[in-house]
Order: sequence, then structure tokens, then C-alpha cells
Amino acid sequence: MAITQNDLEILKSEIMADTPDGGGLPTGIAVIDGVSNNLFPDVSDIDRLIGRVRLRKVSLAVKTANADLLQAARLLFTELPENPNISVFAFKASSFADRRVDAQNKIESYLAFGSKWAGHLLETQLAGQRVIQVSLDKGDQIPAVGQPLVIVQNEGQSDEYYQYIRPLKVDTTERRFQRTVSESVTRTVATIEFGDTLTRTFNGLTVPEFYQNANTSRRAILREARVADAAKYYSASRLAEPVVAMQSRQVKINSIYTQVVPSTQVETPILQRDPANQVATQARGDGVITISQSVNVATNTAFSLPSGIAVGTLSLTVGGQNLTDRDGELVNSSGLAYASIKYGTGQIVWYSGTGLSGVNTMTGSYKPASEFTRVAQTDYQVVDDNAGYNYVRELGAEPVPNSLKITYTVGGDNYLVHDDGRGNLIDDDGNGRGTVQGKTVLLTTAAIPDAASYIVYSFGVDLDTVKYGNQALLPAYHAAVIADEVVGDITITWGEAKTATMSNGVITGDATGTFNANELRIAPKETVAKDTVFTVTYNKVLDSMTTAIDANYSPQNANGVFTGSVDLGAAIEDLSFNVILSDKQSPQVMISFGIVEGGAKLFVKAVFYPSLQQVTQYSGNMTVHDSAYSWHRYASVAGDDWQPTLVSSSVNKATGKVDFSIKVMRKKTVTDVVMSGGINKVPLFSTKTVDTNLFIETATIKGVATVGGTTEQATIGMKADKLLISPPQASDTPIVSGSVFVDALGQSLRDDNGKVKNGVDVVGNINIKSGVIELTTWQAGQVNTVNLKSMLRENDPVPLANLIFRTPVAPLKKASLQISAELADGTMLSLSTDAQGGITGSKYAHGTVDFKAGFVALYFYEKLGITANPNIVNEIWYDAANIYLDGGTNYINKPIYVKPDRIRYNAIAYSYLPLDKELIGLDPVRLPTDGRVPFVRKGDSIAITELKTMELPTNAPNDVFDLGFERLSDVNVVDANGLKVNSDYLNVDLDAGTLQLNGLFDMSFYTAPLTAKYRIMDIALVIETDISGRVTLSTPITHDYSTAAVFSSMLLAGDMQARAYNVFGQKSWGSVWSDSLIGDATTSQLQVTNNPIVVTNRDAIEERWALVFTSDKAFNIIGQTVGQIGTGTTSTLTAPINPMTGYPYFTIPSEAWGTGWSANNVVRINTAAAKYPVWIGNAIQQHQGSSADNYDFTIGYHANIDRERVV
Repeated sequence: MAITQNDLEILKSEIMADTPDGGGLPTGIAVIDGVSNNLFPDVSDIDRLIGRVRLRKVSLAVKTANADLLQAARLLFTELPENPNISVFAFKASSFADRRVDAQNKIESYLAFGSKWAGHLLETQLAGQRVIQVSLDKGDQIPAVGQPLVIVQNEGQSDEYYQYIRPLKVDTTERRFQRTVSESVTRTVATIEFGDTLTRTFNGLTVPEFYQNANTSRRAILREARVADAAKYYSASRLAEPVVAMQSRQVKINSIYTQVVPSTQVETPILQRDPANQVATQARGDGVITISQSVNVATNTAFSLPSGIAVGTLSLTVGGQNLTDRDGELVNSSGLAYASIKYGTGQIVWYSGTGLSGVNTMTGSYKPASEFTRVAQTDYQVVDDNAGYNYVRELGAEPVPNSLKITYTVGGDNYLVHDDGRGNLIDDDGNGRGTVQGKTVLLTTAAIPDAASYIVYSFGVDLDTVKYGNQALLPAYHAAVIADEVVGDITITWGEAKTATMSNGVITGDATGTFNANELRIAPKETVAKDTVFTVTYNKVLDSMTTAIDANYSPQNANGVFTGSVDLGAAIEDLSFNVILSDKQSPQVMISFGIVEGGAKLFVKAVFYPSLQQVTQYSGNMTVHDSAYSWHRYASVAGDDWQPTLVSSSVNKATGKVDFSIKVMRKKTVTDVVMSGGINKVPLFSTKTVDTNLFIETATIKGVATVGGTTEQATIGMKADKLLISPPQASDTPIVSGSVFVDALGQSLRDDNGKVKNGVDVVGNINIKSGVIELTTWQAGQVNTVNLKSMLRENDPVPLANLIFRTPVAPLKKASLQISAELADGTMLSLSTDAQGGITGSKYAHGTVDFKAGFVALYFYEKLGITANPNIVNEIWYDAANIYLDGGTNYINKPIYVKPDRIRYNAIAYSYLPLDKELIGLDPVRLPTDGRVPFVRKGDSIAITELKTMELPTNAPNDVFDLGFERLSDVNVVDANGLKVNSDYLNVDLDAGTLQLNGLFDMSFYTAPLTAKYRIMDIALVIETDISGRVTLSTPITHDYSTAAVFSSMLLAGDMQARAYNVFGQKSWGSVWSDSLIGDATTSQLQVTNNPIVVTNRDAIEERWALVFTSDKAFNIIGQTVGQIGTGTTSTLTAPINPMTGYPYFTIPSEAWGTGWSANNVVRINTAAAKYPVWIGNAIQQHQGSSADNYDFTIGYHANIDRERVV
């Protein structure tokens, strides 16, 4: 007999209650259509007040007394509750026997463990706390309000435990900790407040333990909680727009989300937030550092390279393995990770299970780098309606490797992609997501981003350092100041017959060097032993024959010009003096002057840069040690050194009057950021070299004039207590700590926090401002050659002209965003937003705000007309390529820069109040903050249904009615009291859309009039979805639908048919359930080919059965789920009764047994049920209401059957 509509039932489970043991196996009791509270009880006042989640387990079933096939069974929602605060959803059960606690775990598995958070959980966090503390490096990401986290104790161990938290408030402070007994470190401590209390105690690391790379297998770590979305939900929404048949494959629904847990929206202020994202990036050197050393490879053992490592440049060979760095790990060519890398410090920590161990020879190379905290540059693009997977963006500047972060939005959730330092984009799971080549970014998203959402790019740029690569430097030297006025040559002797002579400022012989501005620099061609004394002999002008020159000025001149004079009031024979020019901070340059032959004018003898260090000064028999500025002659004449130009000068020896004017300037590399024209602006970075004048705050003239030529010989002993190395000086800004590598005097030197090291030995100091190296330890007899391998100097920071950011909480209240900013010139701006998202408050500020997404694009520039401002062509930022047309007029955007540390914003965001998990029935921390999840996605099967009704004009047997629609999904008939007419009395042609009351119909059982209730329906596959509610389908819609129609995703149960399978005999039973043979097979076997096991759709259950023999004929009947339910013998029919139906679970004919069985033999049988278990959820939002409210909804259970074909 064919399956009929009456054979399809939705069955209740064992326990229909919201208790941990709710659910369980299906019963034989049907959920009766149209009966009040047949699935859920009424909504109580407390449910409305607090909210609640209710879950009920049911099973789709076909109850025929045969095993006929029911095809393509599916569940959908055909009617939704009238009250919008009530949502319904469904998801597949994990098994026929699972319980509510299992269903709850499945729902809460929306979140799973993500990547480990930077830093460490700070020491012990006790059970019962509502706050935790996390210790972070400067520049590490700080957890945002609402961002889910998970604390894991003893990860990977048998006693692992964890707790998810969602921050409600995050405060940060800077604290100093003792890293070692002699060293302290500043860390950022984030205090995170959350709603629940800690259920267990979590033990983090102390700061010293963190720096010692302490093992965390028995400690607690903090991880980001990433969206796993393990449960697939099925629900429905009404159409937002009517649909006209055959016109489109797109429909718009009210929402693609359904509520699975209640939530309460509250206003949350965001106060004084810094939108300028400070990121720890790298300042990368140009030189290559080679490595050749022994290293001990052991699990969690660390070793350090001489400096920080430029991402993507490390290549090592260890134990025959060729390893390179990738995204913070040392990997082989197959991607197997061998160690972790801390790029900033050059520390490498070995992993376990790599195959390497013990002491190994390590060779390789890398480029050095130092950690540099920069303000992130930002850019974005808008996803259009025809979104795809691939997006190309040309950034305004090339990102520093490993600094690029990209976020995009799918289904309302933001996903992060970053570059691995070698030109690849990867996500948090290590999957490839595109490439970075120079300024060009190709992003391939894991799913199609939401239409009208934003792809945000954040990156660091290395335009704020000056790089020095491999080059020869001047030899190392010993220095001292001779305060006497020296006349003629200087003779220098030391050691055994070593001699050198200074003539005209240059030293020759066994040493090289200079004598300028009274400073003698001796560079022996072979190094001398420390504390060697140089004997320096010279003729000096008698003190009575000299006049000191000492004058001070405060010109405060920004044009780089200094006009000075010396008036001695008496005749002079010669004159030499130095002019020291200082800006507002410190001395910048010293210019040494002398008189040209003929005596009427001055000339520039030399130019020097300063280095603050201890200087030894000799005057006659006096020796003075003092900390002062030591002046170093430029190693080369470079364009970005300070260059003096003598504008005019005059010397009158007869009166002792000298007048001069000098201009000091240099070439300087500057970076400008200009906003392109158009709607979606792009920051364009340009680097140019411009002339820069020295701002002269003060000037000091010091020197000596001689009034006679009487001299006397002087001899001093100059002690070689230190050895100096001058770097290339092409900037007045400091060197970048950790960036200096020098091969000198047979040693490989590097700087480390102000010290100079040869390997691990400290051999001197370095002046961070000037870069001058002062060696206190060296080897004698070394050839005095110095070669720079790599060095960086700081340059002016890259200016900040735009900010693209997402607020930590969204959505924002309209017009609530306020921004305060200080421009580079000190102008304060107070900005607001209008209700449309425009930026108001200044002609220099432009941009847009998407309040729903919490997205802000802020630009600073002045829009200038080209014709109205002809002189802008002379501005250094001007580039004709940036001109754009607007309203028939050509414009260009003049960059306006803001101070990164002087911009803050306030806003009001909407957040969600955490609810008590015990009261609502689920833990909301592990679910989206708004409690919503998508119920329709790409590839889903969906149905659109709309209920129609028609009052039947007659009710006599054999009456036929045309319902007015073809291709119906279902038809029912009810009387005036709502009593449903048995489908046995109806002949329905769904394709034709006709209904007949057949000859068996008897109206005496019903009350007139009769009403036909029927649905039109279209089914389709989903091609794309968008958070706006727009859904693209695989086929056009074939019916007209109004906004009363219901769009439902379909839970596909597949074909349903009872069967017995996987029958085998096993020699012995060990109470282990397996679908394959354990041990030996029995000699006898159940003969099911000619004597099949009989099962029916009505009675069979999903079960593993074991028929365990207790003798050669008798056996126990045991089910894995139901336990022992009876006994049987081989001589009789085996038919254990299913108490739910009163009929056998299965029937085994006695003829199937044969002979040869013995005790403890077992026959294993599996049975499949013609049932499909499903959980139905009912989420109640907080709302006002009464017991009279209608919360009814309708579940559709649809399927197909084999039909007899009429020929």
C-alpha cells in the first residue's frame, strides 16, 4: 500500500521539557496538528520579562507497516508567530538519543578556540572574579568591548578546562615590572571586566616567566574566540517585497538572521578613544648579516640572533634542514614549523617533534630590523552589489612586510587577513587569501563579503628612516682637544719607532687623522694597546700673544642665515674661530673659519656635527676630562648634511674687525600624503627631496686671534683610553637602536640598548643621537679598517592625513560620533556627524560614517581650485596628476596633517546586556552578542510558501473545486469549528490545483461551511545572500507572492526507509559495539538472503543490536541504546516488541538460524529507522504582552513517494 499523507507524522521524544535530560529517543506519540501547546507551553510573564530559549526534540516519521521508501523528506516553516519577539528555528539532532544538554552544547559551539592572544594572562586569576588582567607589549592589540575571548588552563592536557568571556569594559595602564634582577621593562596591562564570574581559578605567567619563555602546558593562556558556527540553523522570514512570477531570481526578505538567544540592547558610551592605531612594525636595514655558529636544539630552548630580524629575510641551515621564516615561525619547504620567532628581539624558540636535537651547526643570513612603533596608515574600499571573491587595491605606499591587516565582513561578522612577510595573505587558520606585491594587494576572501560593506586596510610604511648599507668608514681614532693655539706641524710618537706628523690639518705616517677646530684625531694604522700614551709635540703661540674670542647671539632666524661679527679693537696677525649654530633643541652644526691668504676675507675650513660624550682636553701641563659636545667632521659631503654657504665676509687686520654672513641648509627627504579626488579617496604617498633651512635659535662664536708670532714648544702625553668610530652622518636625527652593525678591527660589532657588543661581550658604548661608537675594549695589532654593514637613522614621521577605523562596538547611535583633533600647526578641530553620516565642523575635515557598521572614514585636506590658487604649483606636495574635475572646475586637495596623539572620539554605541544563562537556558557568551545567527546561506535549499484559503460553495460527495492555483504544496480542508477533514476523504491534484470530496465523504461529521487551506510554493537553491536581506536563487520564482509569504530554509532529511543491514556473526562477545568484526567469525551465519529480516517504517528504530547466545539455541536480545529487551531461540520466530508501537522492532524467521551456534557467540545487526530527529527552538525576546497573544507557528513536513505511472 502506497504511503499517504496520513502516514507522515511528527513524533514527540521521551521528555518534552527544558531539562538537561530533555529529548531522548522518539516515542510513538504524534504532535497533533492544530492543538494548542502541542509542542511548547504558553509564554509566561517571566519569559517575557527576562527572555528564554526553549528546545523540543521531535522526529519526522513515516508510519507504514511496510518498508516503502519515502523520498526527499524535508522540514520547513510555513507560518511564523505574529509577535516579532518570538522566533522559531530548527537544527539537526546529533543522534536519535541525544538530550537537551547535547543540543545546548551544539548551539553554544558557535564560538571555538581562535589564535593565541599576544602577551600573557598576568599571574593568578581567582574563581569568582569578574575581571582578569592581561600583560601586553606596547603595540599589541587590546581586546575590544564585546569581543569574545576564551581562557584555557592546561591546554592539551587531560585536565584542561576553559571559560569563554565577553568584555564589558577594558581599561589599560602602563606598568613597570622587573624582568630580571637588574633589568626592568614597561608593559601595557589591560584590565578586562566581564559579566559572569570565573568558574575556576586560572594561573597565568609572571612577567619574568614570560620573558624566559616558560612552558604554558600547565598554565592558563588567553585565546581569541573565533566564529566556528558548528550548528546549522533552519528558520524563516517573511518577504520584504512582493514577488512577481518569472521576473527575477532575486527576492528580498526581512532578514537572513534568526534569533536563537534573547538579548537586550542598551546604549553604551564610547569615551575618549584613540582611533590612530599604533602598530609595532619594523625599521628594516639594508645590510645582510651572516651567521655561522653552534646551536643547541631542544624543546622550548631559546637562542637569539645578534639583532631583530627583518620579516621574510631569515634563511638558516640547521642539521641539514633548510629553514626560512614565515609569519613568526621557522619552517621547512613543506611548511612544517620548527620554531617560533620573535622578530623584534631575534629570539628563536624550538618546538618539539621536529627531528632535530642536540648541538647542531647553524649557518645562514638575514637582514637586521628593529621594532618601530608607528601610526598605521589606512585605506578602504566598498564592496559593490556584484560582489565576488577577489579584490584588488593599489595602496598609496608599500606596506612593511608583516604589517598589513585586512578586515572584511561576511554575514555581519568581520574576518581578519594579514600578510606573512613573504608576500602572501593568510587568515588566522593559515589558509592562503591572496598576495601582496609592492603596493598592489590581491585579496581572495573565504566567502563573498556583504554588499555595501567595507574592506579596511591597515599597514605600516617604512618611510620614516634613513638607511645605510655596506660602506667603508673612516678608521677608528683616539681624540683629544688641544686648547693651545698651535702653530705649524704636530709630531706624534708612540711605541717602538712609531711616528706620525700633522701638517695642514692632515696626519700622515704610521697613523692617519686630522687636526681641526683644536681637536686632534689620531688613527693608528695598527691598533695600539689600551692606555698607550701618544707623545704629542708642537709649537704654541704664547698666551700673551693671543686674544680669546667668545660671543653669543640669539637670532631666532628660520631662513638659515646668520650674520655675525668679531671686533677685537686692536690689530691682529691671524684669526681662527668656530661658529656653533643651535636650533630650539640642541647644537646642530659647527663651522670652522680661517683667514684666506691676503687677509681680507674668511673661508670655511671644515664642518662638524656634535656628539655628546666625555672629552679629554690638554692645555700645557693641564689635562681636563669633561662631558661636552665632541665635534666630528662629516665623513663625506652628502646632500643631506648641513652645508654652509659663506654669503659675505670681510677682515680688517688693522682694526681687528671681522664681519660675515653665512647661510646653512641641507637637502631633506620629506613625505607628503595627498588625498586623491573622487568619492572613494585614496591616500597617495609621495617622497621628495627639498631644500631645508636651519632654524637658528642661538649662535656661539669661539676662537683665538693672534697679535704676535712668538711661540714656544709644548709636549703632552695623550692617553689611548678609548677608541672612537664615526658613522656616516647624514641626518640630525638619532640612530635606530639595534640597527648598527660594523666590522672593525677584527671584530663584528653591534649596538644593543646603548652598549656595543662583540658577540655577547660588551666592548663599548654608542651615542644614540650621533651614532658615534666609543670602544673601551679592543685588541692591539689589528689593521685599522672599519666597514659599516647596516645602520638606520630616524627621519621625520610619516604625516597622518586620514584615518579609517571601525569602532569597537557597533551599531552607533546616529549623529552621536564626535571627534576632536589637533592639526600639525596647533589648530584645534571639534568635529561632529550629521544623521546621514557626514563629517561637519571644519573645512579641513571630510569623510563619512556608517553608523550601522561602526565604520568611519576621516580625511584631512583643503579643497583648492587650480585657477583661483595659481601659486600652488610651487608647493612641494603639488602634483598635476592629482588634479580632479568637480562641477566643471579643476581642484586639488592640499594635505592637512593631524597630530596622531592628539585625536580622540566619543560616540554612543548600542550593545547588548548579558543575560543570566541559568534563566534563559543558554550561555549567551558563546553566541553572537545580538543573539542572531544566519539561517540561509549560499547552497541552502529554500522554499517560499504562501497560505491561501477558499470557502467551498458546496460539500457533497464527489464535488470538485478549482482552487485557482497550479503546483500546490499541500491542501487541507477544515469545517466551521476548525475540525480537519481526514485526508482519506479528499482527492487532491497538486499539479492541477484541484480538490474533490470523494465518495466516502460524509458531511454529517462536520459543520458547514468547509474551507480549503492550501499553499503555493516554490523551491530553489540559494546562490548568494546579503545581510540586507537580498537573496539570489538558482531559478526564477513561478508564483506571485505577497509580503505575507514565508521564506524558509529547508532541513533536508533525505530518503527515509526502515532496513536491517550489516549482519554478521562473531565468535565471542566482549560488550564492544563495532560495525566490523572483532576477532574470529562464527562458523554459523544468519541466513538472511533467503530468509530476510523483516522491518517496518512504523516499528524499526535506529539501533545496533547484539543477539548474544547463552547456549547453542537461546540468546539475549540487547540494543546499544535500549539495553536488553528480551530473549529468543533459534527454533522460534524472533520478534521483540517495540513498546511504543506494540509491534516488533524486527522479525527474524526461525529458518534463518541454521545450526552450530554456541554460548557467547553473537550476531550483530543494525537497523535503520524511517525517522529523522530534529530539535525545534523557540527564542523569546523581552517584550510586553499578555497570555492572549498568539505565538502559533506551523512546521511543514514534506516528502515525495513513488507513484504508479499510468500508461
